[in-house]
Amino acid sequence: MIPDYQTNTVYFSEELLSEKYAKRKANALKIFQILNDFGVRYKFLKNTKDIWARDFMPI
Repeated sequence: MIPDYQTNTVYFSEELLSEKYAKRKANALKIFQILNDFGVRYKFLKNTKDIWARDFMPI
């Protein structure tokens, strides 16, 4: 297991940018901008069924 202090990437579902979640897209873009401002790397996971990490990522 990797402790939090050793992680360096935030993962988001690619679904967050789909038309299905258009109302949340503006908020997502704000989050991405803040992550960029602080130099935090983020990536998108493809082929997820929804946007919630708790449904497809181990915690």
